[in-house]
Amino acid sequence: MFKRQFWLSPEDFHLLESLILDHKCQHGYDYEQHMKYATKSSGSPIMLELRLFITLCLRSGAMYLDMIWYGISLKSIPEILWSTICDIDEAVVNIKFPVDTVRV
Repeated sequence: MFKRQFWLSPEDFHLLESLILDHKCQHGYDYEQHMKYATKSSGSPIMLELRLFITLCLRSGAMYLDMIWYGISLKSIPEILWSTICDIDEAVVNIKFPVDTVRV
């Protein structure tokens, strides 16, 4: 069911999540500070895992109104979508694969 909803296996989902988090941390992202400020401003942060769920759901055909199940304001969905797409792009573009593992 997970693969049908997100078009990724759970393992690939968590790999993508860790790639994004690693990339962000290498470029100065402070997880603890993010948690502190996000909790102070809105009561709770929108975690990377939830951002990925929302982005992948929307990219696989879900509608904005489907996101109400995640308890996120519909006004914040566009920002979540585009910022997560940029995070994915930056994290994946910077992956260095050994030459012998690349297939054409």
